[in-house]
Amino acid sequence: MRTASLGIWVFVIMSTVFNVFGNGEVDSYIKNGYSKIENCEYYEAIREFNKAVKLSSQSALAFRGRAEAKLSISEYGEALFDANKSILIDKNYAEAYLTRGKVYAGMGNYIDALTDFQVSLALSPDLTESFVQRVLVLHQLNRTKESYTLVNEAIKQGKNLASNYYARGILNSLTGKENKAISDLTKCIEIDKDYNSHSVYMARGTVMMKLLDYAGAINDFGIAIGLKPKNATSLVARGLAYYELSKYPEAIGDFNASLSLNPNNGAAYYNLAMSHYKQEETSKACEFFHKACSMGNKNACKMAVLNCSEINK
Repeated sequence: MRTASLGIWVFVIMSTVFNVFGNGEVDSYIKNGYSKIENCEYYEAIREFNKAVKLSSQSALAFRGRAEAKLSISEYGEALFDANKSILIDKNYAEAYLTRGKVYAGMGNYIDALTDFQVSLALSPDLTESFVQRVLVLHQLNRTKESYTLVNEAIKQGKNLASNYYARGILNSLTGKENKAISDLTKCIEIDKDYNSHSVYMARGTVMMKLLDYAGAINDFGIAIGLKPKNATSLVARGLAYYELSKYPEAIGDFNASLSLNPNNGAAYYNLAMSHYKQEETSKACEFFHKACSMGNKNACKMAVLNCSEINK
């Protein structure tokens, strides 16, 4: 019985653009909210944006920020409401269409996502994240050849090279070209080590996992954790790599750290249980199998039935 696998891909890349809002208190809440998102403190970000919205119900920036925060915790319905509100307030706000497109993509509505990314680019042609997301969503719509044409042409023209190598790296991974993906993601880092660095290292680490290069993955996930220590997903990823190398104490440490940040992750509880199970710590393993099972993890339920009957008595 293996751990849960890493999922690829819609990495949320925050595009934070601050303007002069005209209200000092509202400005402060909005800036704090975006800062909280950058630090992966999504619930705290929502509270900051709530304060901004309460004081200014016509702040497109506040609604867009709250949508990003809710998207980050997979609250798609509420994120969509806020993104729609942001666009309603300012129909020319390119980043709001970008955010709504990411919400649609998270919901599996790739057609509307593509439309929003295209509108975002029409309003702001240099918004690199919209271009990256358009490339990836075209692949989801089985228009992969078009995805490659777009990104290859952009690279050929020398435009936004770091973001485009990143986009092609993810596209290569999604199409089973792992070695090319590693090459592109490495090129992205070489061109601009600060471009979307957390997501780039996460992406490269995830590809290394697919190539069974667990030591390399641990290194990249470790860099990502250093960049964003409160990102629960990064900790789970490194925990999975440690697990594959049979470094169960290290895996347990990462899964516990992740759960302290996001206690609603059933897969993390399952992985934690599996790590204890491998160390023959049956009582602890069963505790977390039951916890994960109660959160809908079917593998955990199976393991609980197979291994925890005596403890249940």
